[in-house]
Amino acid sequence: MAGEQGELPLGKETTNPDAGVSQSLPDVLKTLDRARKNVGLLVKAKDVSRAGRISALDKAIAALQEIEPERALSVLNHERSELVRSRDEALERRRENLVRAAKEAGWPIKRLKEYDFTGGFQVSYKAERVTLRLGSESLTTFDEQDGASLFSRLQEERSKLDGFPFARADFIESIKDAIHLARRQGKDRGGKVPIRTLYPLFVLVRQSRDERFIKRPVTKSFTEYSMAQFVYDLARFGRDGWKTDRGERLCNQPPNMASIAKGATVTLPSLDGDGSGGPQLGAVWIDRA
Repeated sequence: MAGEQGELPLGKETTNPDAGVSQSLPDVLKTLDRARKNVGLLVKAKDVSRAGRISALDKAIAALQEIEPERALSVLNHERSELVRSRDEALERRRENLVRAAKEAGWPIKRLKEYDFTGGFQVSYKAERVTLRLGSESLTTFDEQDGASLFSRLQEERSKLDGFPFARADFIESIKDAIHLARRQGKDRGGKVPIRTLYPLFVLVRQSRDERFIKRPVTKSFTEYSMAQFVYDLARFGRDGWKTDRGERLCNQPPNMASIAKGATVTLPSLDGDGSGGPQLGAVWIDRA
């Protein structure tokens, strides 16, 4: 509906507080367009007679005198302020409707000043633009003004994340292989691999297990695996701890302030609560339990 999207009907009369009269915005625009077309004849139609050019100017002047430029500017400014007010009200309702939809679906939600946390997502806003983050990582940005539609988009994004073809055992094996690869390449620090160093190696290991890619190693058969998906998988597969059937476990070295300042760490999303944030990872390694 137009009211929900923050739109005003163009045919609505707009009160001009400066002139003390009511003007129809479409009428103002039509008159301005009439003046523009007449002035345009002076530039485009070189074969118009002098009398014809004088007539076109007279019509343009008459049109502008009819509406008075200052009055037209006041009408346009007033229309703009009404649209901005309506938009801001609609955007505020978007957050309220998101909270309502999330609660109805049983998703815990936490509302802060600049953004909302729900379903593992940090949802931030800039006018109509919405940005979704998972922990420290950006997932996607899109336009959405309606809160119910926004929640549907969150559900879709969550389904895609959960539906990524990865079993927990395969994920852990790929983590182990990526750590071993980092150590062979000397990218570890005393056996511990920085998490952002591990990620690209993990992508390579994951791709090496894709039979379609192995048979035909071209761009079309490469399956993208984003950092956002990586932190999501770390969070979802680590829900029950990182101990494996072989007695191994994934260990994490808590990051220090220097590594945090350099952006060398990642923060996992909290998937079972309001999503306000999970643990921070600095460097990881595999150890015997």
